Amino acid sequence: LFRSTAGFGWSEIVGAITTFNQVDFETLEVETVLNEMKRLRLG
Repeated sequence: LFRSTAGFGWSEIVGAITTFNQVDFETLEVETVLNEMKRLRLG
């Protein structure tokens, strides 16, 4: 679950999402992370 995904480390993914969306880490779900990664890469 916490392996590197698409070349990004978990902490980097969480850090980016938290920075951009101010998401509470406790409510962060894997699906949310994957959706954000797609959005960030396409954006």
